[in-house]
Amino acid sequence: MQRSKQWRAALATILLTAFALRVFQVGHKPLWWDEGNSVYFAHQDLRTVISDSRITNDTDPPAYRLALGVWKTFAGSSPFALRFFSGWLGVLAVALTWTLGLWLISERAALAAGLFVALAPMQVYYAREGKGYVFAMVCALLSTYAWGKGLGYASGAPSKGKSIWWAVYVLSTTVAVATHYYLAPLVLWQGLWVIGSTASALVRGTRARRECLTGLGEWIIATTLVALLLAPWVVLVLGTTVRGVRGLATETALSLWTFLKRTGTEFVVGPEAMAPAIWLAGLAALVILGALVKAETGLFAFTWVAVPLLAAYLIQRA
Repeated sequence: MQRSKQWRAALATILLTAFALRVFQVGHKPLWWDEGNSVYFAHQDLRTVISDSRITNDTDPPAYRLALGVWKTFAGSSPFALRFFSGWLGVLAVALTWTLGLWLISERAALAAGLFVALAPMQVYYAREGKGYVFAMVCALLSTYAWGKGLGYASGAPSKGKSIWWAVYVLSTTVAVATHYYLAPLVLWQGLWVIGSTASALVRGTRARRECLTGLGEWIIATTLVALLLAPWVVLVLGTTVRGVRGLATETALSLWTFLKRTGTEFVVGPEAMAPAIWLAGLAALVILGALVKAETGLFAFTWVAVPLLAAYLIQRA
């Protein structure tokens, strides 16, 4: 009981620290271009969002902008109010990271992961902006938890209330991809994991054939529903979005090493240049987290990172 209280006190401290870092003087600076773009679309109805996205060859899907529109109705349109939406979502991302760590590994690893997300420069930076990255991250974490734990695709057995978990999975996955197109590789990873675990179970005979195929079929139905929910937007803006992407693609494709170097820099020190000590601290934190991962969850954690990264690399090559 005493140990449990200590864990809860540590988690509360981490969450309060994350909150303070994300809201302190968050309204001090004026909105910049990308934030202003989000605010503009947040003030429009869905029809105008679609038409303006087509006219301007805009490359962002609408979920965050629509959610921000609902938020500003209640909170207002000041820089503080608009950025606070990302701020409290950033704290929620820390809590969800802790939840996933607790499920996959242990209380100690969950706290270490939560502390890393709470303090990581990239996480703090984007949780202080009126942009959709943290919103997308929360949806992605919720999608992974609902898929892996709630529906049992990574834990081996679904939790109670399976129909509710299906609804959570479909909704969170749809909103994630409808916030940022680069969340589609997350769904790719989930699908590869389902196919791989199903094939392994059939070969080893660890689960009944009917149970395996039923689980695979249910996931295919769920992702088909996600695709159908996204289809109207994609059909309406695909052509203009592609033109917008081509207009922005002024650099040559990155080599694998350069891609990983830039991505690693962003994840460890954030989008702004920081001291080498921050680099070392971030890498040390990742090493510690890696040491806490159980052997049986190591492949799961590795593929969770590697598959979307590889997909993103191939996309930018194209």
